[in-house]
Amino acid sequence: MKSHPVLKTILFLLLPVAELVCLRLYLHQGLGLRIGFPGFTDYELIFPAPLGFLAFVMALEQAEKIKIEFQSRILAIHSVLLLAFILVNQFYESGFSSLGGLWSVAWWTLLIPLVLSAFFVWTSPKRILTNPHFWSIGPSLLMVFSLVLYMKFGAPLWEVAVKKLEWAFRTVLHFSGNEIIKVSAMRKYLRLHHPLQTVFVGQGCGGFDGILFFCSAFSIFAPLNWTLLKKRTWFFALLTGVGFFTVLNLLRVLSIFTLAILANQLLGKEMGRSLVLGMFHTHAGYLIYAFGVILFFSTIKAIAATQRKDKRKKIMSSYQKIFADFFGIHKLRKAQNQP
Repeated sequence: MKSHPVLKTILFLLLPVAELVCLRLYLHQGLGLRIGFPGFTDYELIFPAPLGFLAFVMALEQAEKIKIEFQSRILAIHSVLLLAFILVNQFYESGFSSLGGLWSVAWWTLLIPLVLSAFFVWTSPKRILTNPHFWSIGPSLLMVFSLVLYMKFGAPLWEVAVKKLEWAFRTVLHFSGNEIIKVSAMRKYLRLHHPLQTVFVGQGCGGFDGILFFCSAFSIFAPLNWTLLKKRTWFFALLTGVGFFTVLNLLRVLSIFTLAILANQLLGKEMGRSLVLGMFHTHAGYLIYAFGVILFFSTIKAIAATQRKDKRKKIMSSYQKIFADFFGIHKLRKAQNQP
């Protein structure tokens, strides 16, 4: 079966996503369990996870097309793991919570192969593991967990960057001619003030998760397209991309802030705030980052294609000049009856 990488990604993610939704309802609403980590929920993976997985599939496809084959044996193993996982959680709720660490070991021992097997229902694991571009799994996982890693380890970076981001926001506002919005840096927050709205920008809106997302995507794209540019040019492309994503995040924050002001005026303060923060603030970031990645790498390919075209034209013009000179001399000698 032949299909586009996007369609293959959707097919591979179909079972894991469906089970995630059902298991979440079962564990949280059904059993009343609260399983997770401080500062992290599965909401942080809604967009970066599919985007990172799509990057992985596209990298694999450049080396060898992934063949779609229904794996009945893996589905059977997956079903057993799923049943065992449900029973373990059911036993825990029924009074086996005193097992403590043993229950945690059993939970993780079942969860990891359960998730992995869900991805291999439509293709052979051997085809994926032996693909020459399987190394891209590392950068792809960094894309998936970019926000999680940044929120876990990025606090010192954010505290150092707050003052510099204050200057960056003021610069953008100055060039845009906006003198109403005022920006001031605090210890852990940036304060954006407008007569109708005041917000405090914290670590999660710093944009460093977007930079990590871009660098991870870059570490896949660059090796797969290494011949497009010179080594030094790739280095400058990386620096340019980091700067581009920094500016992109500044514009994202300011646009959401402006949208919140407009929503407050049209819908009222409470409804406007809920709409903007719930819909745009939570999920718009990675959609913008995805657009930024596509735009940036498409630009690199377009520039490289133009350079190759110009180079071919120069080579062709050189050959044409050589041929023209040769035949010009030949005609001159012939006219003079010279050999």
